[in-house]
Amino acid sequence: MIEIRTYDGDGEDVAELTARAWRAAYGGVSWCPYWSAESIRWQLLSACPDDRDFLVAAYNGCRLVGCFFAKRTAFQISSRQVLGTIGSWFTVDPEAGSPRLGMAIVEELRRRHVEYGVAFLLGYVNGGPNTPANKFWKCFAKLYPDQIRFVRKIGYWIRILNPSSLRRKCVHWFERFIVGVHGILPLLGAPPRRAPEVRDYVHGDSDRCGRLVGELSKNADLAMTWSSDRIATQLDWNGFPRTLVLDHNGETFGIVNYHPFGLLGKEVVSTGLIDLLGCGSGSAHDQRRLLRSAIAQMDANGLDIAMALRTSMFPPRVMLPCGFWPMPQSEHLVYAFPQPGLDLPPADRPLILFR
Repeated sequence: MIEIRTYDGDGEDVAELTARAWRAAYGGVSWCPYWSAESIRWQLLSACPDDRDFLVAAYNGCRLVGCFFAKRTAFQISSRQVLGTIGSWFTVDPEAGSPRLGMAIVEELRRRHVEYGVAFLLGYVNGGPNTPANKFWKCFAKLYPDQIRFVRKIGYWIRILNPSSLRRKCVHWFERFIVGVHGILPLLGAPPRRAPEVRDYVHGDSDRCGRLVGELSKNADLAMTWSSDRIATQLDWNGFPRTLVLDHNGETFGIVNYHPFGLLGKEVVSTGLIDLLGCGSGSAHDQRRLLRSAIAQMDANGLDIAMALRTSMFPPRVMLPCGFWPMPQSEHLVYAFPQPGLDLPPADRPLILFR
């Protein structure tokens, strides 16, 4: 008998379930995330390991057969601060033999949002109209139109680091075309070296980084707000996320923060997913120095690509000169389980993470 309850694992079973289920549903057809156990532990169990209120799991005995996870997150919406969650990892074991299990998991997470008075869940619906995720959530929207809002489509920046590896992993013809073009243009040559003013992050940088991210969020219509514990974990946790700091004689301060991430195409593409980029000077030149330093580090670590959301944190004047390609807008940003009457922004200028 299947029981839906709070997740009690360490991330290993989630990584196994999502890898198996998503490879069966998406492998070689459409791109999707491919999470490691370490990534799940960092994102969900690192800062507050006992906070599992929004980690909903389905078990058949002691075996995990489904999950939908969210993490408490405060958002700045114009002049208001609103408590919401960021949700992802929605997965049902294809061997579970329970066609309604997905809806039951979603309903339990919705119920918990109501119980704890949380305003909404921010999430992404993966891929085009024929992907399983898109079909499920479009069906959910027809059945429960007040429980999900499709806000806008959002895309990515991609910087190719290892074209020979990436070529065999691509799903679509235009991706293979881009890989083929790579290297022909001088702009897309070998990854640059780290700038001499850029160094590794140390724990003592945490407060300055938090203030900088707060400043960068002021012009956003939807922005995460960061507690001191959360920014510290975002920047450094067991060596998993990587953060570089531009610190030039105390006059200029900036950061670039990324983490290893898997993208499943025909095979798994090793990716450096850039979450944060900014500089107190606001200088595009300084941001490019940070970004090129991160690219050099990713290349030295053998990653296939660098990737970032196409938001105001990553403007074209910074990304294009560093060799990034703008990819089609393939993801739907959504608000799920919004409180009745809650006014939520169109997210034209979001400063958020992709999860």
